[in-house]
Amino acid sequence: MERRQLTRLGLTFAAIAVASSAIIPASATAGTAAGRVRLAELLRAGRPLLLDLAGRDDLVQVASGWADRLDVVRAKTDHEAEALLVRPDGYVAWVPGVTGHPLRESLERWLGTGAAESP
Repeated sequence: MERRQLTRLGLTFAAIAVASSAIIPASATAGTAAGRVRLAELLRAGRPLLLDLAGRDDLVQVASGWADRLDVVRAKTDHEAEALLVRPDGYVAWVPGVTGHPLRESLERWLGTGAAESP
């Protein structure tokens, strides 16, 4: 299994690469409007999480169609990624420009059809 540096959410940590996904440690933290928050706290509800790390209103708008199944948190870090879609188990499911497809496709894959697209 390949070990590589993936991201920093308030600290540096190694991630284990697993088929284009990586695990973010539950102890990782991010700066939010509510202060520093551990990833474990953000995932406590058992819902996927979109971490908006660059004020990407376009991504937040796309994610709004899954608001009944997805938590969106705007956070600040010094990482170059603009956003991360994190599954409830801590795996990164999507990173803009890295996973090769847009956020909407990942949301549909992991969460099904969004509310805005329902008939």
